[in-house]
Amino acid sequence: MRRVVGRQTYRYIGLSTGGASSRHSLLAGRCISCVEQCKAASATLRCCVQAATSHTARCCALLRAAGAAVAALDEALSAPSMREEQLRQLQATCAAVLAGIDMAIMRVKVRQARHCRTADWV
Repeated sequence: MRRVVGRQTYRYIGLSTGGASSRHSLLAGRCISCVEQCKAASATLRCCVQAATSHTARCCALLRAAGAAVAALDEALSAPSMREEQLRQLQATCAAVLAGIDMAIMRVKVRQARHCRTADWV
């Protein structure tokens, strides 16, 4: 079974029994959706980093880490066959990466706000 999201094509193989196969497909769909959310959050982080005027080295390090994590998730998702347990672990990892990227976005915005406030006082 193939699922096309954006320009990416993800292939995943269902389990042999009927009920398990639908659960497997649902879980695989959730994983694909979560990886896409991570990619969108990474693009948002990229925009925030490009707008940053201070602490650019730290912001770029956050962006590199987010990009590496999303690439690893994307690679793991394109594995030829994954069992339900592996998909659950991937989904949990996706959630953790998404939370980390959201935290990085907030950190970049806070650093930018602090810099703007101190520049106003100077």
